Formats: sequence, C-alpha cells, structure tokens
Amino acid sequence: MPPYNLLAEEIIVGGILLDPKIIVNIAHKLKPEAFYFLPHKLIYEAIFNLYMSGHPVDLLSIIYSLRSQEILVKVGGIEKILYFMDQTFTNLHFDDYVALIVDKYIRRSLIQYGSNLINSSYSIVPIDTIISTVEKDMADITQSYHYQDLYSMSKLLKTTLSNISNPSLINQVAGIPSGFYGLDAITQGFQNSDLIIIAGRPSMGKTAFCLNIAYNITNAIHIPIAIFSLEMTKQQLIYRLLSISSLIPSNRLQSGRINYDDWSKLYDSISSLSRFKVYLDDTPNLSTTTIRTKTKKLNQQEKNLGLIIIDYLQLIQSSIGEDSRSQELSIITRSLKSLARELNLPVIVLSQLSRNVEVRNNKKPLLSDLRESGCLTGNTLINCIKNELIAIKQFNRYLHRYILNLNFSSFKLIYSDQLKFMYHGFKYVYFLSIARNKIINLTANHKVLTKRGWIRIDNLYIIDQIATLSCPDDINFNFVPLVSINLFSKQLTYDLGVKPFKNFLANTVIVHNSIEQDADLVCMLYREDYYNPQTEYANIAEIIVAKHRNGPTGSFELIFDPYTTTFKNIE
Repeated sequence: MPPYNLLAEEIIVGGILLDPKIIVNIAHKLKPEAFYFLPHKLIYEAIFNLYMSGHPVDLLSIIYSLRSQEILVKVGGIEKILYFMDQTFTNLHFDDYVALIVDKYIRRSLIQYGSNLINSSYSIVPIDTIISTVEKDMADITQSYHYQDLYSMSKLLKTTLSNISNPSLINQVAGIPSGFYGLDAITQGFQNSDLIIIAGRPSMGKTAFCLNIAYNITNAIHIPIAIFSLEMTKQQLIYRLLSISSLIPSNRLQSGRINYDDWSKLYDSISSLSRFKVYLDDTPNLSTTTIRTKTKKLNQQEKNLGLIIIDYLQLIQSSIGEDSRSQELSIITRSLKSLARELNLPVIVLSQLSRNVEVRNNKKPLLSDLRESGCLTGNTLINCIKNELIAIKQFNRYLHRYILNLNFSSFKLIYSDQLKFMYHGFKYVYFLSIARNKIINLTANHKVLTKRGWIRIDNLYIIDQIATLSCPDDINFNFVPLVSINLFSKQLTYDLGVKPFKNFLANTVIVHNSIEQDADLVCMLYREDYYNPQTEYANIAEIIVAKHRNGPTGSFELIFDPYTTTFKNIE
C-alpha cells in the first residue's frame, strides 16, 4: 500500500470543520493534493478554495460548496461530515498532523517519480530529457512544501543590530561591490540571493560591462566567479579580460600586433589574471538545469562561490518545453531566481531589449522594453474580489487589489494580490471579438489563454478558442470561439503584474502578464554616441537602474573605451 496516515487526515479535516479559523494557519503548508483518501481531499479542497478566493469559511458555506459541486454524496454526505467532527478536538497540535500528511504525500510522490524514471530509462527518451524531468520533479516537491514560519521582529532586529554595529562595515557597501561608485551608491553592492538583469540593445556593451564588474570584484575581494557565455567563446572572453587588465586594445591582442612596451603589460596582466578564481563555460544552448548542476558542483568545490554571470537570457534553453518563448523565458528567470536563493549569492543575467527602442525618437530604454508581455487599453475591466469590475486605468502602484486569475496547479480561478501596475504609453492595439459578446483591446504581443496554450495576439487563428469567465457570478471558465481580430488604433496602454501564476482576467478573458517580476535589480545600458556619433557625450555610457526591489532607482554615467572595452568611474 502507498504511504498514508488515515488518523492525521481525519483529524485535520475534522478540526477545520469544528474551527474553520485553523485553515488560516495551515493553508500555506498543506495543499489539497497531499491527502490520500478522496473524501478527505474533496472536503479540504472545498475549504481551501473558499479561503483562497476570499469567501467566508464556515460549516454552512463548506456544505453548500460541496453540494453545489455535486460532491457532497461522494464524500459520504452530512453523516460523514459529522463523523469527522467527532474524531477530533480543537486544542490539538495541528502542525504535527500537517507534517505527517505532507511526509506521506512526499513519499508517495517519490514512489511515483521513481516509477516514471524507471519507465523512461527503458524507453528511447533522450537521457538529457530524463535527467531534466527528474530534477524538475524534485524541485517541484521541495519548492511546494519547503516553507518556514514567520520570524518575530525582535529576533530579526537583534541580528540586524549586530550587522549594523559590525566595524568592518564602516565606509563599505553591504553587498558585493561592483567597483562602480554610482552603482554601489544606489544598490549598496550586489546582495546575496538577488537576481540581477543587465539589459540593453545590441552593441551597447552589456558583455563588456559585466566582464568589467567581474574583473573589479575578483581583483578587489578575490571571490570565485562563474561565467556562462552562450554567445562568445572562452578564448574571446580571455581576450576581453586581458584587454581590460592590460589596457591593450583587444583587436591588437587578437591580431598579434604587440609592441615592445605592450609585452610587459601583457605579462603582468597574465600573472594577475591567473590568480583570479574565475571559471568560464562557453557551452552553447545551455539549459537552466545544466547551469544549476554545474554551479552547484563548483560551489561544493570552491565552498564560497560568490557570483554567477550568464550571457545571455534569450539563449538559455528551458528544460521543459512551453507553448511560447515568452512563457519559457518566464520559467527560466524564475529558475535562476530560485538558484540565487538556493546558493545564497547574486546571479547576474544579461538580456536583450525589445526592438521597441529603435522605433522611438527617444532611444533611452524603459523597463517595459524588457518585458515580453503586451498591454491593455485603459477601459479594460479587471475582475476583482467581491465581483468588482474596475477599469485598469484606475489601478495604481500603491493600492493593491485582489484580482481573479487562473491557478495552474488546480486549474481553478482564484484571487491573488496585484503586485505591479505599469503604464506603457500610446501603442497600437488590436480589437478582439469573442463569442458571447465578449470584446477586448490589447497589443499584438499580449498573450491570451487558448486551447493551444498561451498565444500572442498576432499568432491567433480564427479557429482558436479563448479562455473566458463562464458568467459574472461564477468563478469557473470555459473556452469560446474567436470571432474576429482587427487592428484598431493607437491607445494609452497599461499592464498588471500578478504572482504566482502570472495571469489575470481582463474583460473576463484570461490574459498573461509580464516576465521581469523575478528580477530584484534591473540595470539598462544606454550610449548616446551609438545613435548620434556627433554627440557631445561621446564615450559616455549611462547606466539606468530601472528596478530595485530593495532600494532606490536612478542612473549614473561611466566612461567607456570601445578599444579596450573598459568602463571607468567619472572622477
């Protein structure tokens, strides 16, 4: 028989039926799928969904929910409900019973994954796919049930005071210093567990900027750094680092045009760089799984790996196939953020910006240029808690609302907190007409949920069926036919950010939202002389800190030498 604990399941279900407030303390630890017996699972799932959707949780609402879903008989009727209530007391230590249920669920999952692994190993499935699937399965288990209780403020304040009073922090930044005064002044250095995105259009100097950061860090504090280059070879990176260190133009190094004075500089640079603990990997088409495996191995080898740099995001392959590249990139950034937290170090990822920059008069990049999602017009109605319909233009970044979105674990509609509100300016939008008199205006690159998965508007077919809310008073959805798509006009546009499932309902249609949410810090590079060679700002690079989850944003300037690809502080 598979592992289970009948008594623990009965006590938890009965305890909540007696005292529904218990669900508040255990909902984040215990998911419905953890129950082995179907009646227990169905009852707990009804309670869990009521709580997550913001509805009152009491005995009558639970029974009504079971009856409306036509599963009251399946769980054993009112008699079974009363039986569960007789099996428990409200003063028990429910956390212990939750732990027992979770323990048995994880054991059952491991048995299932082990069986799948055996079957896959006998098949013709590529070995990389099998390994990626195993690692994903293990990550799903640990992430789903790796929780920690809240810490008291008094305990945290003691630790914080100890850090503040540490004499070694005087006149230093709290994190890993980049070597660039302007950046460190804004960020206080790169913080452990942060995902940092360095973004820019081609030829802005993203790779050079990150190599300068790596050189500055390892030259100053000698921590080990791992660099994954999916675009440039190891030899090209070595030439770049030699040029940064020796100040000899990289084209002269590669062509061998070295004069007598340069040889001394070159030998000194080689001697210096050879002492650096910088590890290079130029494997093309790396997956997040492979990056995770290699960095964890290196971390065990070095004990104190300090920083990971990946060049660049759009070339990373996801270990799991997705319906759209945008959704795939979202999974990749989430995986890299998870890696940063697991190893407790900063992860820097380079990223291309969208071509929207090139069509604007002002070429300075915006945070919206990083996102793969599109935008909605201001009058689009967002489905909020208590059946409220609020136009997206009435949202703001300070007042958060609970909005309806699709939970991909249970495939049910739930309410989640709105974490972001973005204004994107004027953009061309399309007019979508959907069956049952549903309409929505959104940009070409915004995605909607269809039977084919998440599909951009400009990739929809007239035969597609779109996921929409069944009716205003319900929280179920179904797929209805697309009637027409037409280019509409230029409109003011907006977008929302929602976690964890990154979608929401707009005009009752399930739409996707942006991918940059996983990043803690987003820096963008801009060089005016790239677009205007006659500018007075020649060889000046502006670094724009467009997003900083834990502090201020801002910008600063550096001197850029295109011949040696070096960035220097402006004294």
